[in-house]
Amino acid sequence: IHISPKKNRGVALGAEGSNRLYTCINSRDGGFLEERDLTDKELKVLKCKQVTSNMITAMSSRVRGKWLSFGDSEGNVILWNLETMSRAVEAEVHVMAVSKICTLAEGDTFSVSLDNFCALGCMQAKMAKRGRLMLMMVLAFVFCFIATFAWFQLTVPNKTEL
Repeated sequence: IHISPKKNRGVALGAEGSNRLYTCINSRDGGFLEERDLTDKELKVLKCKQVTSNMITAMSSRVRGKWLSFGDSEGNVILWNLETMSRAVEAEVHVMAVSKICTLAEGDTFSVSLDNFCALGCMQAKMAKRGRLMLMMVLAFVFCFIATFAWFQLTVPNKTEL
């Protein structure tokens, strides 16, 4: 599914085995994803979330489990979690706009850009790496907190009552 970055138009995608319809739109503020209920005759928007601050130029044509992927005008590939309606991973993959994208099993992506390069994005590995980095940051914070507390206990004299 190709979306023109020059026009404010959208594309719709229905999730298999679901009563949800996902609509991708571009505005001057960036690319957005709208979720609609197919059982509602008026197709009112249930949720609308900004996917990227750039224009969305490609959207995967199939929902894989909870994953949907997008490409933007700056060459970024975005893996979107439909359960939480939030970005799982964003990766700078191409140097030009993404023209086609496909969500593979387990949330990985395959994309092609206007520079004629193809890219296989191992998004699950990126999420695992980000999780390990976050764990290391938390452990470093806890260590610094304990070290600071211990330093104060050793250097501050005990108060005595008069």
